[in-house]
Amino acid sequence: MSKIIKEIAELFIKVTKIPENLDELKTLEWKSDSNYLQSNESFLQTISQELGDKEFLKIKDISNDEVKTNLLTTFRGFLINLLDNLLYYLPIEDDSIKSLSFLCLDGNKNELKSKILNFNETYKIVPEDQEKFVLEEINDLLSQQITWIRRVANGSSLNFWNLIEQTYDKEDPKTKEIQHRYPYLSKIFRTAHAFAPSSSNVEQCFSVLKLLKSELRNSLKEKTLESLILLHEQLKDNQPILISERLIEIYDDMKKKSNENKSISRLFSHVELEENKLENIHMLNQQDNEEVKIDLSGKSNSNEPHNINEIDLTKLEESIEMEIEAERLQGKKLKEEKKRSYSNIKLSPEDMQDYKVVPIVKAMKLSKKDQI
Repeated sequence: MSKIIKEIAELFIKVTKIPENLDELKTLEWKSDSNYLQSNESFLQTISQELGDKEFLKIKDISNDEVKTNLLTTFRGFLINLLDNLLYYLPIEDDSIKSLSFLCLDGNKNELKSKILNFNETYKIVPEDQEKFVLEEINDLLSQQITWIRRVANGSSLNFWNLIEQTYDKEDPKTKEIQHRYPYLSKIFRTAHAFAPSSSNVEQCFSVLKLLKSELRNSLKEKTLESLILLHEQLKDNQPILISERLIEIYDDMKKKSNENKSISRLFSHVELEENKLENIHMLNQQDNEEVKIDLSGKSNSNEPHNINEIDLTKLEESIEMEIEAERLQGKKLKEEKKRSYSNIKLSPEDMQDYKVVPIVKAMKLSKKDQI
């Protein structure tokens, strides 16, 4: 944040007039005092160099002084208003914001330690009695050759820390678990990177959510929407989505369990229907012990004689009860299988850290005993 403000100030303010503590710009008269501003020629030269457009230098050749002055006043006025608003709205005086400069590991060692410990004290990430380990990790990290990592990161503090972890973290050959060389620093850096610099990303997610959950798709579940948004974010940067064999196995297991649940639901619906039939037969049988003759065509009459075969209600009851009992036993067996945890699915810690697997794991409602 301070770096951005300083770069904007250097576009039109004399470098020697920019204070080291940028907070002082709020009280200095740089907006109205011409001693702070660059000359017209220097201003055009700076703008041309920073924007990489030599067309700005042609303004010097304009013969009409009034037009030239208006152009310079417009450009300079825009930058003055921009810097003034940034100083007013951005919390550059906040100690936590100031300490975030440690993410790039710039500055001397003692200054970095002070900023990291100040940030940790504010957000209570690492317990106070373990801060000595944080200092040890800082000393170890700064003793490594990380210049090439900073160059490859290309100014991104998140890429910078990702490269550090990829370079120095190792996998245990026995447990296959990742052993972090800087576990305390990693926790602090990850927390710092979790801060949202603005609400724009959140607003964009809500806009995407409206497109995904339309009137025709208003019955999408929360977990499905979450997965769709994750896929959208991955595809937004044209990044390939790698579907591992492990992810396919988890999906197949979920699909199998889902089909079993549907079978159980259909079975119980059928059992319920047969029970209703049996109940109706009992009601007919209890009508004052009157012999009821049932016409196979579906008509019933207790007064007129019939020459067709009559149905023995008792035998019919026994037959239906046996059928219901058999279906109950089958349903009970399937229900027991459904209640069992996903014993054939074992998740490793790497699975639990994979953002592609986590939504599926949540949907499966796996317990801790399912983890390796």
